[in-house]
Amino acid sequence: VLGHGAVVSIAVIFLTSGAMFGANDVAVVAFATELDQKPAAGAALAAWAAGSFLAALAYGSRSWGWPLWKQLLAGLVALAVGTSTFSLAPSLVVLSVLALMTGLAIAPTLTNGNNIVQVTVAPSQLTEGLAWVSTALNVGVSVGSLLVGQATDTGGSRAGYLTVASFAWAAVVAGIVSLPALRRARTTRSLSAH
Repeated sequence: VLGHGAVVSIAVIFLTSGAMFGANDVAVVAFATELDQKPAAGAALAAWAAGSFLAALAYGSRSWGWPLWKQLLAGLVALAVGTSTFSLAPSLVVLSVLALMTGLAIAPTLTNGNNIVQVTVAPSQLTEGLAWVSTALNVGVSVGSLLVGQATDTGGSRAGYLTVASFAWAAVVAGIVSLPALRRARTTRSLSAH
């Protein structure tokens, strides 16, 4: 299944996106700790998750005219732009609002990545294909948590959030570099969103 360029591309995109997710969790706690409001970190993380949940409901309730690769890239850019604002937040309330808005891109982006794998690989390889990209996402979460921990130790939450944004932009770059593979991927099945 790794012979499919699209699967490798989604795995790399999910690796960098996962790093962003893992880094964000640590950066939120660092920011709340600096404000002496550590227990409130959960609210900002909940806002991030709530945005994703709301988008999942809205996104899944309709068909979209764009090809999957365009939807994926739009989501990656939205995540990168959104996370780039986090380091500017003066308070946890503002951060929570920014996280809610940025979180709207999470579920559609991950769904599109998985959908690309689903329509690219043969049905007999679907489980393996999805396992590769979900593993890449989880490895990314671990790597992102590790690296942002080091960044916040030396530069505080601002350095942490710059790291979060860096991972998000790395995912955009991975998406752009992957466009030829994603656009020419031979599909064996169709999805309504394809």
